[in-house]
Amino acid sequence: MIYEETYQYLLRNVSSTEFDTCLYALLHSDWDGVIQSPLHMMARGVGTTEKYLRQIINKFTSPQGSLKKVFVPVHQGEDIFYKFNLGPASNLGYNRKTDHYCKKYRFFYSDAFKTLTIHGKRLLLMGAFRMSVLKSEEVLFDYNEFVPDSSSLFTRQRLLDAVDAIHDALGDLVTISFASRAFSKKEVLVFTFTEGVLGQYKENRAERTLLRRTI
Repeated sequence: MIYEETYQYLLRNVSSTEFDTCLYALLHSDWDGVIQSPLHMMARGVGTTEKYLRQIINKFTSPQGSLKKVFVPVHQGEDIFYKFNLGPASNLGYNRKTDHYCKKYRFFYSDAFKTLTIHGKRLLLMGAFRMSVLKSEEVLFDYNEFVPDSSSLFTRQRLLDAVDAIHDALGDLVTISFASRAFSKKEVLVFTFTEGVLGQYKENRAERTLLRRTI
C-alpha cells in the first residue's frame, strides 16, 4: 500500500524517476519492508540505468534534513538489500481505523505513467489516493487544494499542463475536468476514472520470491 507518509513524501520530495523508484520498492518489498530485488532488476523495472539508480539510492540512504532516510541498508548473508523506510512495513503496522492508503494501481507501473512529468504523476497520485480512500471512481478536489498560494505544488499553468499530459498518456483511464460547486461557485477538479479501475491493483510477490530463493 501507499500509506499517507509515503504519499506526502512523493508529492513534495522526489523527481520523476525517484517517484518510480519508490513505487517499484513498494511493489517488491517483503513483510518487513525489505526490497527483494537486485540492483539490475530494479533499474530495469524503474526504467533507468544502474548508474543513475545508484545515485538515487545514495540520496535515499543519506540524511535529508528533518526527513527520514527512505532506504535503510540491510545485510542478508553476503548481499546488501534495502528496507523501504516510509509507512508501515506490513499489515501488522496498519491501523484500519486511522490509517489511509492508496492501493498500488496497475497504471502506476505502466509505460504511459512513467512518461509523465513529475507534476503529472503527482496529480494522478492525488486522484488515485482519494479514489482509494473514498472507494469511488469519481472524486473531486477544491481548486485551492492544488493552487492555494505561492508555496503550492502547482501553478495554474503547471496544473493545466499536467491535466493535458495525463489525458494524452492515460486518457482511456481517467478524465480530469474543471467544474464549479452549485451554491458557492468555487472551482473544483473532478477526476472520473474508468469503471473497474478501483479493483485493478497489484499485489506484492516479494515474500513468495524470497521463499523460493531460500528453498
